[in-house]
Amino acid sequence: MKPTFSDLPAGQTFGPAVAIAVSCWAAVSLTFLPSALMLCGRRALRPFTAAEPGEGRCTTVGRAIGRRPRRVWAG
Repeated sequence: MKPTFSDLPAGQTFGPAVAIAVSCWAAVSLTFLPSALMLCGRRALRPFTAAEPGEGRCTTVGRAIGRRPRRVWAG
């Protein structure tokens, strides 16, 4: 019997498949994802922004919290 990290048969069976899946995921995330983001431009990175810079959803929520921070903290 060869030494493995798992004593369960399912863990021994799926180990190589999981290793292959993780290596494929790493290859895709390091090669395809940056090129896809470059092709899509800024809209892929910040899809929830308004027409004017600085007036997006995060800015609106931040201003609302800034007006009454103790109420938000207490909530």
